Amino acid sequence: MKHVKLFGELINESIDGGSYYFSKYQVDVAGTPAKGETKYAVVSDNAIDFEGTTMYLKSSMNSQLASLEIEILSIYDTEDEAAAAYATAVKSKVGAQPHHISFAYGTIEVKGSNLPFNQIQGTRAKLSR
Repeated sequence: MKHVKLFGELINESIDGGSYYFSKYQVDVAGTPAKGETKYAVVSDNAIDFEGTTMYLKSSMNSQLASLEIEILSIYDTEDEAAAAYATAVKSKVGAQPHHISFAYGTIEVKGSNLPFNQIQGTRAKLSR
């Protein structure tokens, strides 16, 4: 029986396409930017790479289908603060949920009822046999 090895490698991309839109009702983190303001966010997600295929971890066996789940861990005024928090998150491997083991940081701003997130750097966990 082969064992699956988690974090055998990390892939330097977390979010496919590098961007994601949060609804403003979805974000409950201190420091949310005001309209017209750009800040930096650190996020965790459930995407992994398994033998070249992107897959999504589920929170429980009761979940019907696994899909991309992204949550904001923290928001910062400067890119340096966000980069330091991102590095800490990658080392600790602790996301917003137990099944969130990939991380990214990038810009976040308010556009209407959405907060677009544009990834600057990200790390996707890789599973290997």
